Amino acid sequence: MRWAYLFLRLRGVQFFHTKIKGCSIHSVHVRPSGKPRGRIVLVHGIGASASTFSLLIQYLMKYQYEVYVVDLPSHGCSEDMSLTGELLLQVFSDWMAQCVVDPVALFGISLGGALSLRYAAANPHMVTKMILVSPGGGFTSIEEFREFCRQLQFRTYNDAWRFMQRVFHRPPLSLLLFAPSYYRAMNRIGVRKLIQSACIEDFECGGPLPETLFLWGQDEKLFPKMHLEEYKKRLPQHVIFEEPAAWPHCPQYEFAGRLADRMDQFLGS
Repeated sequence: MRWAYLFLRLRGVQFFHTKIKGCSIHSVHVRPSGKPRGRIVLVHGIGASASTFSLLIQYLMKYQYEVYVVDLPSHGCSEDMSLTGELLLQVFSDWMAQCVVDPVALFGISLGGALSLRYAAANPHMVTKMILVSPGGGFTSIEEFREFCRQLQFRTYNDAWRFMQRVFHRPPLSLLLFAPSYYRAMNRIGVRKLIQSACIEDFECGGPLPETLFLWGQDEKLFPKMHLEEYKKRLPQHVIFEEPAAWPHCPQYEFAGRLADRMDQFLGS
């Protein structure tokens, strides 16, 4: 995480902290060199941070986008909170109001996708367009949901290593080096509390949605295909569903260029 932030800092990216509900929330703000082509907020998944978007941010900088990225509470460089799904939504909503202010496009992946869905449905005036990548949700039973939560409770570095392999298309050997840090990230107090207190309603949304692009890679290993089918049933007809070949759960690592291209095509249309 530190090297990714250092690299972004060398590129002139700004970092700042904001107090929300007594918690210091760390954020990244990228201003383009010229007139912004658009404004977008990136929302990461569980145990991740803004640094996981470092490569994607560089591509979006080339396209002249103004980009905001937040480290959710108990993630990255943000302070810990005793999290629940509802509190996470409240903190993100307050962060949007304080730091972003005006309407933007919203991009969310995994947990960040589920959070983006709930936020957009509750705040349609703040979201111009939305891009979701393998968003959490689509669970068909409480038992299935509880089993998934159980898989998120890492007891060893090997648990973290096995989980990390499922979010890549071709996991690099160097990924082994990051297993201990991901284990620690998933065992932060706030993340553990979020997993323990999670309920299936945290991954459901109701209400109007903006123009939305829903991306689900053909090499998705974390969630079963039936989750995609459930989303197709539940979301409005105007949502665009695409299944890019070879893309895994987290395409921003191995397919950042292609992801940025598709984002730009959708946002510019």
